[in-house]
Amino acid sequence: MKSYFKLISLALVLCIIVSIFAGCGSGNTDSPIATPTPSAPTFNDDTLIVTIEGSPVYWSEFVYWLNFSLQYCGFTPGSKIDWDMDYSSGMTLAEYVMHDAVKAVALYRMIDRNAELMGVTLTDDDKANIESIIAQNKEYFESDEDYEAYLATSYLTEDLMEYLLSCSCRYYNIFAKMFGAGGETISDTEAIAFGMENNYYRAKHILMAFADDEGVPYSPMEMDAKYALLEDLLAQINAAEDPVAAFDRFMAEYSEDPGMESFPDGYQYVKGDMVDEFQTAIDELEEYGISDIVTMGDYGYTIIMRLPLNPDAAAVSDINNYTLRYLTASYAFEALANTWALEANIEYSDNYNYINLSELF
Repeated sequence: MKSYFKLISLALVLCIIVSIFAGCGSGNTDSPIATPTPSAPTFNDDTLIVTIEGSPVYWSEFVYWLNFSLQYCGFTPGSKIDWDMDYSSGMTLAEYVMHDAVKAVALYRMIDRNAELMGVTLTDDDKANIESIIAQNKEYFESDEDYEAYLATSYLTEDLMEYLLSCSCRYYNIFAKMFGAGGETISDTEAIAFGMENNYYRAKHILMAFADDEGVPYSPMEMDAKYALLEDLLAQINAAEDPVAAFDRFMAEYSEDPGMESFPDGYQYVKGDMVDEFQTAIDELEEYGISDIVTMGDYGYTIIMRLPLNPDAAAVSDINNYTLRYLTASYAFEALANTWALEANIEYSDNYNYINLSELF
């Protein structure tokens, strides 16, 4: 088996766009295609690029997202880049990066707009976190010059950094207002349906390991004895008046699974997290169904019981420890935010058409 809060940070800010817009640029785009000419204007920080629902987006912000989108696509500014390559469903790389940047600024403006409409504001803790993060960013560098160089190469300013962090806070505050901080408004039925649609499983097992805690393999004779014990336990479970209770009693007494201490109520996981033999056995079981003895990869012999999904348990592979209920709410909110951005009224200034990515990067 494989084992795998929210701290506001710049990485978290970027993850909003990554999660919502990764792949959103596929297909045709309604964004105008930039056609630079020799008479292109000089781009200053206050050069208007687009207007989102009446809110202006200037060059100092837009260029940040162009750079971010390019690097997210796997390209490094200054390297040799074929901007005319067919990057995604008929879009060239240049078209994709431009389109992606527009959708990014649209998302952030629509988060601001909807936060205002819903009366969602920054808390004192949010403001303190933002100040702390900016201060920590400065402290990371040995000198002010190094810090300024970092901002310049990242197309960042402190004002833009503060805006991005503030918008991230608003995003999560809207989420909390709509779904609860942990997705509490999501029902058990909704969370379980989401889990089933996304290949979540839950199970517990009685393992007889092939090796001891130090990794020393047991002898064939010892493994024969373990297998015989499992056969006896399985017979008792199947004959029990309450097989589930019998399974739990034997699991607590005999299972040699080291993960049982951390996951006493079983493993909730996404298909692919467990070895193939475990998954094959699970697929053949109904809820609370109990398998025959399974040889589980290099781990040992086991008896498996399939369990119903638990909305308030995380997948064992989820490093963030997000519960199924929270993930259901998170995906629903991301879809809603995506809709906000896609339906935003976007007006393109003439300056947009003069952006030349090959000269910029």
